[in-house]
Amino acid sequence: MKTEWRELAACKGDTAIMYPPRGNYGALRQALDMCASCPVTSQCLDFALEFDETEGIWGGTSGRQRRDLRKTKTRQLNEAMTRGHGIIATYRAGCRCEMCSLAADRLGRRRLLGIVATAR
Repeated sequence: MKTEWRELAACKGDTAIMYPPRGNYGALRQALDMCASCPVTSQCLDFALEFDETEGIWGGTSGRQRRDLRKTKTRQLNEAMTRGHGIIATYRAGCRCEMCSLAADRLGRRRLLGIVATAR
């Protein structure tokens, strides 16, 4: 049985700490310190970005930092799409640029979830 990443999280059982009150920098530091020792920080951040988590500390980032990451990725995707790269439906198979890799990964996740039909 595959272990869910959340089972390995340092904050498991104490997730309230990951939602520090606005302006309480001591609580924020405590949450970020917990993330620093966590073995699944990257999976946590990926989850937060994929599901558009806007509140709390996820993967060692605040909501504002995640918003900035999404803006950067969107800008990169838009730039790549003007050159024909990174579009999910038409990514360049075999291309190793970051945008085509992201598009291929996104297409693979959609296929796993049954959102798009698989090629026969």
